[in-house]
Amino acid sequence: MVRTLSVLFGVTLALTAGACAAPEGDDGSDGEESAEALVWGGRDIDYVGARDSARTRHIAPGQDLKGALETLRAGDTLILDPGTYAVGGISPRLARGSASQRIVVRGSDPRRPPLIQGYVVLHDADHWTFSGLRVQATVPGKNALFMAGGIHWVVADSEFFGASSTGAFANVAIADSAAPPNGWLFTQSCVHDAGRGTVTGHDDTDHNVYVMATGSAPGVLSRNILFNATNGSNVKVGNGGNRVAPGASNVKLEYNTTYNANHQFLIFGNLSGVALKGNLMIRSTGRTPVGIYFNDLSRAGSATAAHDYGYLMDHNVWAPNSPASTYAEGDNPRYNDPASDPDISVGCRGFRPRNAHAARYGRYTAVQY
Repeated sequence: MVRTLSVLFGVTLALTAGACAAPEGDDGSDGEESAEALVWGGRDIDYVGARDSARTRHIAPGQDLKGALETLRAGDTLILDPGTYAVGGISPRLARGSASQRIVVRGSDPRRPPLIQGYVVLHDADHWTFSGLRVQATVPGKNALFMAGGIHWVVADSEFFGASSTGAFANVAIADSAAPPNGWLFTQSCVHDAGRGTVTGHDDTDHNVYVMATGSAPGVLSRNILFNATNGSNVKVGNGGNRVAPGASNVKLEYNTTYNANHQFLIFGNLSGVALKGNLMIRSTGRTPVGIYFNDLSRAGSATAAHDYGYLMDHNVWAPNSPASTYAEGDNPRYNDPASDPDISVGCRGFRPRNAHAARYGRYTAVQY
């Protein structure tokens, strides 16, 4: 049986029931199989099994990953064999795919995803799909993944970590290139262990995912697991600390499971059209423990939050310095009593609530709001 998970600009992400876990986590546990197919504008693109392609290439550890990425053209597939790819900092020059000829980069074995160590910067990955990968930040001060600009790119079924060691401001950053990203999808992935405030000047500024694009940057962050951001947020959307500069607008944050952060979601400054729904948020640890923090919003209709479940926090939605006209909220249950404990295990394969009410929210819910 195939369940529809997310729709964005003609993109439908679907998966076969029982095959939706993130790849292997730091705990060494095996990952379950990845999502079976991506339907893009009516065309099935199987990024786990075989696929019709202009060219399919395999690469093994020790070979030149940057060079291999630079050889890809519309319709090509690059398959990474299991093992470790120590790449340092790379920023390959990427060709453009198209709606009918996507460029696909994926691991060969969903149960043994390749580990890329370094700092991966991808500019203008137009119509690219990345799936079944593990990326560990190892370059001091740098992220695991930096996605800059690009249209209709997809990151799925992957794991990102390492900022706790490098001191980067985020494990994953989504930013501008020559233009903001457009029509992007970050889904079914696991991002964990953000920076821990060990860098001078990093006070509540270390995040797991930071959507730092400017202006209209429509995209979806959906069905992910994000945990351990105790000096920041699991997800931040905004433009640095400048509340006047335009932040990323028209971003959807849906059906994610988040755990153990100062704030689970931080929506900041001069932006609009940011929408949260269906998220499962567990254990906020900040000076004011909150799930969704609307901070210094300045435009009417900046953000909305509805159907988001919070457990172990003082506020589900908190907006002490945002005018009432800038945000809307509704039906966001918050609990601190033991009977409402989602009853989860922590890890990329964890966070499957055994509490029936909590199970209506987050990464694995079948409920649509």
